[in-house]
Amino acid sequence: LRPQEAGEQGATTSSRSVAPASVAAPKERAAISGTGLTMLGLIRTQALHAALDAVVEDVDPWDLVAALLLALGGKNVTVHTPEREPYGQMSRQEIALAALFPEGVLIRDPALLRQEAVSVLKNVANCTISQHSGSGVTAQLMGLLFDADAQMPNMAFDDFLKCFSKPGIMEAGKALNLLPRNTGKEMRNAIMAHVGAEGRWVPEQAGFGSAAEGWKAKLDAMVRKAERLAALSADHDGHDEEEGEFDHLRPVEEELYGTGLEGADEAETTSAETADAAEVAAPEGRDDETAELKDALLEQAGAVLASDDAGPDARAAVKAHLDSHLEVVRIAA
Repeated sequence: LRPQEAGEQGATTSSRSVAPASVAAPKERAAISGTGLTMLGLIRTQALHAALDAVVEDVDPWDLVAALLLALGGKNVTVHTPEREPYGQMSRQEIALAALFPEGVLIRDPALLRQEAVSVLKNVANCTISQHSGSGVTAQLMGLLFDADAQMPNMAFDDFLKCFSKPGIMEAGKALNLLPRNTGKEMRNAIMAHVGAEGRWVPEQAGFGSAAEGWKAKLDAMVRKAERLAALSADHDGHDEEEGEFDHLRPVEEELYGTGLEGADEAETTSAETADAAEVAAPEGRDDETAELKDALLEQAGAVLASDDAGPDARAAVKAHLDSHLEVVRIAA
């Protein structure tokens, strides 16, 4: 059943009649198939990479900044920030792209580019200690690049100094040429008094200077890991080569045993083996009539199994093969 449409208001139908079902129009076939779209995506990717290679030496820095913002806004990039936007709201990257590409073409305003690029960097790069949203050493390298040490505030306040262990706070006081104190609290008070309310003190481990060494250590670890993986891959390849040392013999085996019709060499071998088996297994007083009957049966079976154009050697091979099976059955019986 379906509701009456406007054109059917005047039509009268009985209470028991069923309205004719509407037939949906056949869906039109897409201009390009899914396989074609996949191929098109690969072609576009190659063209994009070629275009980037063509401008790599003299690309405009602000074009590059805009391209980096576009890359951050791609579907294949996931950015975890300390504070997530509420569900359904635009992310800071999307806001920047909407401002820079309102009509699909980059607005070449250096001030706007700087503003949006810095806003996105502030939203993405952070030095928080988090496995999921922290940027890690790369944000500290960015701090070195933009001299973030000069922006560090005075760290000589009680809440921060309480985070030091007693040996750590004593070492911090020693770096300020302060005399040793009996307790950590006394050393904290001495540091705050020495620096003063208007002074500025940043311990070495709190700055960005350690980022360079941390980055070098990370690169070394990456290189060692790559070398281990390369060594394992080489060992695996060598093992595969050892396993395939005798692969060249497989075609010979297939040639001998892979077909239903054996060759002349196998006929000779099978005949010899059959003869040996017959000599061992056959009784001395074997009836000649029985032997003649068996030969006649083998001849008829060979004629049936062998093709019409098979040569004498092929027929002999079939007969010898059947004879060997017959001997196995006889011995088993």
